[in-house]
Amino acid sequence: DLGAEYILVINPDIILEPDAILKMVQALDNERTLGSVSPKIRQWNFADNKKIKTIDTCGLQLRRGLRFIDAGQGESDKGQYDDINILGPSGAAAMYRLNVMEKVKQNGQYFDELMFMYKEDCDLAYRLFLAGFKSKCVSDAIVYHDRTTGAKGKSDLEVAFNRKNKSRQVKKWSFLNQQIIYAKYWRQQDLWSKLVIIWQQVKMLAFILLFERYLLMQLKPLWQIRKKITIYQ
Repeated sequence: DLGAEYILVINPDIILEPDAILKMVQALDNERTLGSVSPKIRQWNFADNKKIKTIDTCGLQLRRGLRFIDAGQGESDKGQYDDINILGPSGAAAMYRLNVMEKVKQNGQYFDELMFMYKEDCDLAYRLFLAGFKSKCVSDAIVYHDRTTGAKGKSDLEVAFNRKNKSRQVKKWSFLNQQIIYAKYWRQQDLWSKLVIIWQQVKMLAFILLFERYLLMQLKPLWQIRKKITIYQ
Protein backbone atom coordinates (compact mmCIF):
# COMPACT_ATOMS: atom_id res chain seq x y z
CA ASP A 1 0.00 0.00 0.00
CA LEU A 2 1.70 3.18 -1.21
CA GLY A 3 -1.15 5.43 -0.15
CA ALA A 4 -2.46 5.96 -3.66
CA GLU A 5 -6.10 6.96 -4.05
CA TYR A 6 -6.57 6.23 -7.74
CA ILE A 7 -5.34 3.80 -10.35
CA LEU A 8 -4.99 4.60 -14.05
CA VAL A 9 -5.58 1.73 -16.48
CA ILE A 10 -4.44 2.52 -20.00
CA ASN A 11 -3.65 0.75 -23.26
CA PRO A 12 -0.19 1.13 -24.81
CA ASP A 13 -1.77 2.56 -27.98
CA ILE A 14 -3.19 5.60 -26.19
CA ILE A 15 -1.91 9.16 -26.69
CA LEU A 16 -2.85 11.61 -23.93
CA GLU A 17 -3.32 15.35 -24.04
CA PRO A 18 -1.02 16.89 -21.39
CA ASP A 19 -3.83 17.71 -18.93
CA ALA A 20 -5.96 14.59 -19.38
CA ILE A 21 -4.81 12.76 -16.24
CA LEU A 22 -5.05 15.92 -14.11
CA LYS A 23 -8.66 16.49 -15.18
CA MET A 24 -9.63 12.91 -14.36
CA VAL A 25 -8.03 13.22 -10.92
CA GLN A 26 -9.84 16.51 -10.31
CA ALA A 27 -13.18 14.92 -11.24
CA LEU A 28 -12.64 12.13 -8.71
CA ASP A 29 -11.47 14.65 -6.08
CA ASN A 30 -14.56 16.81 -6.59
CA GLU A 31 -17.20 14.05 -6.69
CA ARG A 32 -16.71 11.49 -3.95
CA THR A 33 -19.66 9.40 -5.19
CA LEU A 34 -17.72 8.49 -8.33
CA GLY A 35 -16.05 5.11 -8.39
CA SER A 36 -14.48 5.65 -11.80
CA VAL A 37 -14.12 8.14 -14.61
CA SER A 38 -13.54 7.93 -18.33
CA PRO A 39 -11.76 10.45 -20.52
CA LYS A 40 -13.27 11.31 -23.88
CA ILE A 41 -11.42 8.97 -26.22
CA ARG A 42 -11.07 10.04 -29.82
CA GLN A 43 -9.51 8.06 -32.62
CA TRP A 44 -5.92 8.35 -33.68
CA ASN A 45 -5.27 8.08 -37.42
CA PHE A 46 -2.21 5.87 -37.30
CA ALA A 47 -1.69 5.80 -41.06
CA ASP A 48 -1.47 9.60 -41.29
CA ASN A 49 -0.02 10.06 -37.80
CA LYS A 50 -2.62 12.59 -36.71
CA LYS A 51 -5.41 13.21 -34.23
CA ILE A 52 -8.96 13.22 -35.53
CA LYS A 53 -12.29 14.22 -33.97
CA THR A 54 -13.98 10.88 -34.51
CA ILE A 55 -15.11 9.39 -31.19
CA ASP A 56 -13.62 6.09 -30.11
CA THR A 57 -15.67 5.97 -26.91
CA CYS A 58 -16.98 8.28 -24.21
CA GLY A 59 -17.48 5.31 -21.91
CA LEU A 60 -19.50 2.13 -21.65
CA GLN A 61 -23.27 2.08 -21.71
CA LEU A 62 -25.52 -0.83 -20.81
CA ARG A 63 -28.48 -2.01 -22.87
CA ARG A 64 -31.06 -4.49 -21.68
CA GLY A 65 -29.87 -8.07 -21.89
CA LEU A 66 -26.32 -7.36 -20.67
CA ARG A 67 -25.31 -5.74 -23.96
CA PHE A 68 -22.50 -3.23 -23.57
CA ILE A 69 -21.72 -0.53 -26.12
CA ASP A 70 -19.10 2.20 -26.49
CA ALA A 71 -20.92 5.52 -26.38
CA GLY A 72 -20.53 7.55 -29.55
CA GLN A 73 -18.12 5.19 -31.28
CA GLY A 74 -17.53 6.15 -34.90
CA GLU A 75 -19.33 9.50 -34.67
CA SER A 76 -17.80 12.92 -35.22
CA ASP A 77 -17.28 14.67 -31.89
CA LYS A 78 -19.53 17.73 -31.75
CA GLY A 79 -19.93 17.73 -27.98
CA GLN A 80 -23.12 15.68 -28.20
CA TYR A 81 -21.86 13.22 -25.57
CA ASP A 82 -20.29 15.69 -23.14
CA ASP A 83 -23.01 15.18 -20.51
CA ILE A 84 -23.74 11.52 -21.20
CA ASN A 85 -24.56 9.03 -18.46
CA ILE A 86 -22.23 6.04 -18.56
CA LEU A 87 -22.01 2.71 -16.77
CA GLY A 88 -18.25 2.88 -16.55
CA PRO A 89 -15.07 3.59 -18.50
CA SER A 90 -13.63 1.58 -21.34
CA GLY A 91 -10.53 -0.37 -20.36
CA ALA A 92 -8.62 1.47 -23.10
CA ALA A 93 -8.27 4.43 -20.70
CA ALA A 94 -9.87 4.51 -17.26
CA MET A 95 -9.27 5.85 -13.78
CA TYR A 96 -10.67 4.06 -10.74
CA ARG A 97 -10.88 4.88 -7.06
CA LEU A 98 -8.72 2.25 -5.37
CA ASN A 99 -10.80 1.74 -2.23
CA VAL A 100 -13.84 1.14 -4.43
CA MET A 101 -11.93 -1.45 -6.46
CA GLU A 102 -11.11 -3.24 -3.22
CA LYS A 103 -14.81 -3.46 -2.38
CA VAL A 104 -15.82 -5.12 -5.65
CA LYS A 105 -12.86 -7.38 -6.38
CA GLN A 106 -13.59 -11.08 -6.80
CA ASN A 107 -11.14 -13.81 -5.80
CA GLY A 108 -8.57 -11.10 -5.15
CA GLN A 109 -8.91 -9.81 -8.72
CA TYR A 110 -10.03 -6.40 -9.99
CA PHE A 111 -10.41 -7.61 -13.56
CA ASP A 112 -11.71 -11.16 -13.89
CA GLU A 113 -8.70 -13.16 -15.02
CA LEU A 114 -10.93 -15.71 -16.76
CA MET A 115 -11.50 -12.97 -19.32
CA PHE A 116 -8.12 -12.58 -21.01
CA MET A 117 -9.09 -9.74 -23.33
CA TYR A 118 -12.31 -8.01 -24.38
CA LYS A 119 -15.27 -7.28 -22.10
CA GLU A 120 -13.28 -7.58 -18.87
CA ASP A 121 -13.84 -3.81 -18.57
CA CYS A 122 -17.59 -4.36 -19.04
CA ASP A 123 -17.55 -6.93 -16.25
CA LEU A 124 -15.78 -4.55 -13.84
CA ALA A 125 -18.04 -1.63 -14.78
CA TYR A 126 -21.11 -3.74 -14.11
CA ARG A 127 -19.79 -4.91 -10.73
CA LEU A 128 -19.17 -1.30 -9.73
CA PHE A 129 -22.68 -0.38 -10.88
CA LEU A 130 -24.29 -3.22 -8.91
CA ALA A 131 -22.37 -2.07 -5.84
CA GLY A 132 -23.87 1.40 -6.21
CA PHE A 133 -20.87 3.33 -7.53
CA LYS A 134 -21.28 5.94 -10.24
CA SER A 135 -19.10 6.75 -13.21
CA LYS A 136 -18.63 9.80 -15.39
CA CYS A 137 -17.14 10.84 -18.70
CA VAL A 138 -14.77 13.74 -18.11
CA SER A 139 -15.37 15.28 -21.51
CA ASP A 140 -12.53 17.81 -21.36
CA ALA A 141 -9.99 15.08 -20.59
CA ILE A 142 -9.03 14.08 -24.14
CA VAL A 143 -7.02 11.07 -25.20
CA TYR A 144 -6.55 9.32 -28.55
CA HIS A 145 -6.72 5.62 -29.31
CA ASP A 146 -5.49 3.63 -32.28
CA ARG A 147 -8.28 1.05 -32.09
CA THR A 148 -7.71 -2.02 -34.22
CA THR A 149 -11.15 -3.53 -33.59
CA GLY A 150 -14.50 -2.11 -32.70
CA ALA A 151 -18.18 -2.78 -32.97
CA LYS A 152 -19.56 -0.85 -35.92
CA GLY A 153 -23.24 -0.25 -36.51
CA LYS A 154 -26.29 -0.18 -34.27
CA SER A 155 -28.63 -2.65 -35.95
CA ASP A 156 -28.09 -6.41 -35.90
CA LEU A 157 -27.53 -6.34 -39.67
CA GLU A 158 -24.87 -3.60 -39.48
CA VAL A 159 -23.04 -5.34 -36.64
CA ALA A 160 -23.15 -8.69 -38.43
CA PHE A 161 -21.90 -7.17 -41.69
CA ASN A 162 -18.95 -5.48 -40.00
CA ARG A 163 -17.84 -8.61 -38.12
CA LYS A 164 -15.76 -9.47 -41.18
CA ASN A 165 -13.36 -6.70 -40.12
CA LYS A 166 -12.56 -8.48 -36.86
CA SER A 167 -9.98 -11.23 -36.53
CA ARG A 168 -11.05 -14.74 -35.55
CA GLN A 169 -9.13 -14.49 -32.30
CA VAL A 170 -10.91 -11.30 -31.27
CA LYS A 171 -14.28 -12.88 -32.03
CA LYS A 172 -13.34 -15.96 -29.99
CA TRP A 173 -12.39 -13.88 -26.96
CA SER A 174 -15.47 -11.71 -27.29
CA PHE A 175 -17.85 -14.66 -27.63
CA LEU A 176 -16.36 -16.57 -24.70
CA ASN A 177 -16.27 -13.56 -22.40
CA GLN A 178 -19.85 -12.59 -23.18
CA GLN A 179 -20.91 -16.10 -22.14
CA ILE A 180 -19.01 -15.67 -18.88
CA ILE A 181 -20.85 -12.38 -18.25
CA TYR A 182 -24.21 -14.05 -18.90
CA ALA A 183 -23.34 -16.80 -16.42
CA LYS A 184 -22.09 -14.39 -13.74
CA TYR A 185 -25.06 -12.02 -13.76
CA TRP A 186 -28.03 -14.09 -14.93
CA ARG A 187 -29.54 -14.03 -11.44
CA GLN A 188 -29.44 -10.24 -11.35
CA GLN A 189 -31.61 -9.82 -14.45
CA ASP A 190 -35.34 -9.23 -14.45
CA LEU A 191 -37.65 -11.35 -16.57
CA TRP A 192 -37.56 -9.01 -19.56
CA SER A 193 -33.78 -8.86 -19.54
CA LYS A 194 -33.57 -12.65 -19.36
CA LEU A 195 -35.87 -12.94 -22.37
CA VAL A 196 -33.67 -10.49 -24.27
CA ILE A 197 -30.57 -12.54 -23.41
CA ILE A 198 -32.26 -15.73 -24.61
CA TRP A 199 -33.26 -14.04 -27.88
CA GLN A 200 -29.73 -12.70 -28.34
CA GLN A 201 -28.35 -16.19 -27.82
CA VAL A 202 -30.75 -17.66 -30.36
CA LYS A 203 -29.76 -15.06 -32.96
CA MET A 204 -26.07 -15.55 -32.25
CA LEU A 205 -26.35 -19.33 -32.51
CA ALA A 206 -28.11 -19.05 -35.86
CA PHE A 207 -25.44 -16.64 -37.13
CA ILE A 208 -22.61 -18.88 -35.91
CA LEU A 209 -24.08 -21.96 -37.55
CA LEU A 210 -24.36 -20.10 -40.84
CA PHE A 211 -21.13 -18.07 -40.90
CA GLU A 212 -18.76 -18.64 -37.94
CA ARG A 213 -18.95 -22.29 -36.88
CA TYR A 214 -15.45 -22.14 -35.44
CA LEU A 215 -16.91 -20.18 -32.49
CA LEU A 216 -18.68 -23.35 -31.34
CA MET A 217 -15.24 -24.58 -30.24
CA GLN A 218 -15.33 -21.89 -27.50
CA LEU A 219 -17.98 -23.93 -25.73
CA LYS A 220 -15.27 -26.39 -24.68
CA PRO A 221 -13.16 -23.89 -22.69
CA LEU A 222 -16.38 -22.40 -21.32
CA TRP A 223 -17.34 -25.83 -19.97
CA GLN A 224 -13.84 -26.35 -18.57
CA ILE A 225 -13.91 -23.12 -16.55
CA ARG A 226 -17.57 -23.31 -15.50
CA LYS A 227 -16.74 -24.04 -11.86
CA LYS A 228 -14.31 -21.11 -11.72
CA ILE A 229 -16.92 -18.57 -12.78
CA THR A 230 -17.92 -16.41 -9.82
CA ILE A 231 -21.72 -16.18 -9.78
CA TYR A 232 -22.74 -12.73 -8.54
CA GLN A 233 -25.07 -13.09 -5.55
